[in-house]
Amino acid sequence: PGDKVPADGTLIAGNSVGSNQASLTGEPEPIKKTPTSIGYKPSSITTDDEHLLFRGSVIEEGDGVMIVESIGTDTIFGQLVKKIDEAEDRKSPLEVKLEHLADGISLIGYIGAVFIFLSFLFKQFVIDQGYSLTKTIAYVQQ
Repeated sequence: PGDKVPADGTLIAGNSVGSNQASLTGEPEPIKKTPTSIGYKPSSITTDDEHLLFRGSVIEEGDGVMIVESIGTDTIFGQLVKKIDEAEDRKSPLEVKLEHLADGISLIGYIGAVFIFLSFLFKQFVIDQGYSLTKTIAYVQQ
Protein backbone atom coordinates (compact mmCIF):
# COMPACT_ATOMS: atom_id res chain seq x y z
CA PRO A 1 0.00 0.00 0.00
CA GLY A 2 1.09 3.54 -0.80
CA ASP A 3 3.04 2.65 -3.94
CA LYS A 4 2.47 4.61 -7.14
CA VAL A 5 1.79 2.60 -10.27
CA PRO A 6 4.69 3.41 -12.67
CA ALA A 7 3.03 2.29 -15.94
CA ASP A 8 -0.24 1.11 -17.45
CA GLY A 9 -0.78 -2.63 -17.28
CA THR A 10 -2.92 -5.65 -16.54
CA LEU A 11 -3.19 -7.07 -13.02
CA ILE A 12 -2.41 -10.79 -13.27
CA ALA A 13 -2.08 -11.70 -9.56
CA GLY A 14 -2.97 -10.05 -6.30
CA ASN A 15 -4.98 -9.88 -3.08
CA SER A 16 -7.70 -7.27 -2.58
CA VAL A 17 -5.98 -4.61 -4.67
CA GLY A 18 -7.50 -1.14 -4.22
CA SER A 19 -6.27 1.53 -6.62
CA ASN A 20 -6.87 5.24 -6.01
CA GLN A 21 -7.12 6.82 -9.48
CA ALA A 22 -7.76 10.39 -8.27
CA SER A 23 -4.94 11.75 -10.46
CA LEU A 24 -6.81 10.46 -13.54
CA THR A 25 -10.49 10.60 -12.65
CA GLY A 26 -10.76 12.86 -9.62
CA GLU A 27 -12.52 10.11 -7.68
CA PRO A 28 -11.04 9.93 -4.17
CA GLU A 29 -12.32 6.42 -3.40
CA PRO A 30 -10.12 3.42 -4.27
CA ILE A 31 -11.38 1.12 -7.01
CA LYS A 32 -11.19 -2.63 -6.44
CA LYS A 33 -9.02 -4.40 -9.00
CA THR A 34 -9.11 -8.12 -9.66
CA PRO A 35 -6.49 -10.28 -11.39
CA THR A 36 -7.11 -11.74 -14.83
CA SER A 37 -5.31 -14.03 -17.26
CA ILE A 38 -2.09 -13.03 -18.98
CA GLY A 39 -3.64 -12.62 -22.46
CA TYR A 40 -6.38 -10.21 -21.33
CA LYS A 41 -7.13 -7.54 -23.95
CA PRO A 42 -10.09 -5.23 -23.24
CA SER A 43 -12.23 -4.03 -26.14
CA SER A 44 -11.69 -0.46 -24.97
CA ILE A 45 -9.37 0.90 -22.31
CA THR A 46 -11.26 2.77 -19.61
CA THR A 47 -10.35 3.69 -16.06
CA ASP A 48 -13.39 1.68 -14.89
CA ASP A 49 -11.87 -1.63 -16.05
CA GLU A 50 -11.42 -3.84 -12.98
CA HIS A 51 -8.36 -5.63 -14.40
CA LEU A 52 -6.25 -2.63 -15.49
CA LEU A 53 -3.92 -0.45 -13.43
CA PHE A 54 -2.87 2.99 -14.64
CA ARG A 55 0.22 5.15 -14.19
CA GLY A 56 -0.26 7.80 -11.52
CA SER A 57 -2.65 5.66 -9.49
CA VAL A 58 -1.79 4.87 -5.87
CA ILE A 59 -2.25 1.37 -4.44
CA GLU A 60 -4.15 1.92 -1.19
CA GLU A 61 -4.76 -1.67 -0.21
CA GLY A 62 -3.51 -5.12 -1.08
CA ASP A 63 -0.63 -6.16 -3.29
CA GLY A 64 -0.33 -7.55 -6.78
CA VAL A 65 1.65 -8.28 -9.90
CA MET A 66 0.94 -6.64 -13.23
CA ILE A 67 2.16 -6.95 -16.80
CA VAL A 68 3.23 -3.57 -18.16
CA GLU A 69 1.36 -2.66 -21.34
CA SER A 70 2.50 0.96 -21.90
CA ILE A 71 4.99 3.42 -20.46
CA GLY A 72 5.76 7.14 -20.59
CA THR A 73 3.61 9.25 -22.89
CA ASP A 74 1.82 6.14 -24.20
CA THR A 75 0.05 5.72 -20.85
CA ILE A 76 -3.36 7.22 -20.10
CA PHE A 77 -1.66 9.62 -17.67
CA GLY A 78 0.96 10.55 -20.31
CA GLN A 79 -1.75 11.28 -22.88
CA LEU A 80 -3.55 13.44 -20.32
CA VAL A 81 -0.36 15.44 -19.69
CA LYS A 82 0.14 15.93 -23.46
CA LYS A 83 -3.41 17.26 -23.83
CA ILE A 84 -2.87 19.67 -20.94
CA ASP A 85 0.36 20.91 -22.56
CA GLU A 86 -1.48 21.48 -25.85
CA ALA A 87 -4.24 23.34 -24.04
CA GLU A 88 -1.66 25.65 -22.46
CA ASP A 89 -0.40 26.60 -25.93
CA ARG A 90 -3.78 28.07 -26.86
CA LYS A 91 -4.44 31.69 -26.04
CA SER A 92 -7.12 32.50 -23.52
CA PRO A 93 -10.03 34.76 -24.55
CA LEU A 94 -8.51 37.54 -22.42
CA GLU A 95 -5.17 37.25 -24.26
CA VAL A 96 -6.95 37.45 -27.63
CA LYS A 97 -8.89 40.57 -26.55
CA LEU A 98 -5.73 42.20 -25.19
CA GLU A 99 -3.95 41.54 -28.50
CA HIS A 100 -6.77 43.30 -30.38
CA LEU A 101 -6.62 46.19 -27.92
CA ALA A 102 -2.84 46.48 -28.35
CA ASP A 103 -3.23 46.46 -32.14
CA GLY A 104 -5.81 49.26 -31.92
CA ILE A 105 -3.63 51.36 -29.61
CA SER A 106 -0.59 50.95 -31.89
CA LEU A 107 -2.69 51.94 -34.93
CA ILE A 108 -3.79 55.12 -33.14
CA GLY A 109 -0.11 55.80 -32.31
CA TYR A 110 0.96 55.43 -35.94
CA ILE A 111 -1.84 57.68 -37.15
CA GLY A 112 -0.87 60.28 -34.51
CA ALA A 113 2.79 60.15 -35.56
CA VAL A 114 1.87 60.71 -39.22
CA PHE A 115 -0.43 63.61 -38.24
CA ILE A 116 2.35 65.26 -36.17
CA PHE A 117 4.83 64.82 -39.05
CA LEU A 118 2.43 66.40 -41.55
CA SER A 119 1.67 69.24 -39.10
CA PHE A 120 5.39 69.94 -38.71
CA LEU A 121 5.82 70.04 -42.50
CA PHE A 122 2.81 72.35 -42.87
CA LYS A 123 4.19 74.71 -40.21
CA GLN A 124 7.69 74.68 -41.71
CA PHE A 125 6.68 75.23 -45.33
CA VAL A 126 3.44 77.22 -45.13
CA ILE A 127 2.99 79.02 -41.79
CA ASP A 128 6.64 80.07 -41.37
CA GLN A 129 6.56 81.49 -44.93
CA GLY A 130 3.59 83.72 -44.13
CA TYR A 131 1.10 81.65 -46.15
CA SER A 132 2.73 82.96 -49.34
CA LEU A 133 2.91 80.44 -52.17
CA THR A 134 5.89 82.16 -53.82
CA LYS A 135 7.86 82.25 -50.53
CA THR A 136 7.02 78.57 -49.93
CA ILE A 137 8.22 77.57 -53.42
CA ALA A 138 11.41 79.59 -52.98
CA TYR A 139 12.02 78.00 -49.55
CA VAL A 140 11.58 74.48 -50.97
CA GLN A 141 13.99 75.18 -53.87
CA GLN A 142 16.79 76.26 -51.54
